[in-house]
Amino acid sequence: WDATTGEALHTLEGHGDAVWSVACGPDGRHSASASEDATVRVWDIATGKVVHTYEGHEDVVNAL
Repeated sequence: WDATTGEALHTLEGHGDAVWSVACGPDGRHSASASEDATVRVWDIATGKVVHTYEGHEDVVNAL
């Protein structure tokens, strides 16, 4: 979201199920999301693209 206008800048697409948690990195360049699809994805905030997907969890990832 653009904090000034309230406009959505990107729709982060890629998880196959509900997202339970989102966290922003301290550098302001990346965010991470945890999902019921048993993955954690790291996103480039400027582009809205996935930069890494952590797989291998045996169940839902509900916190970061």
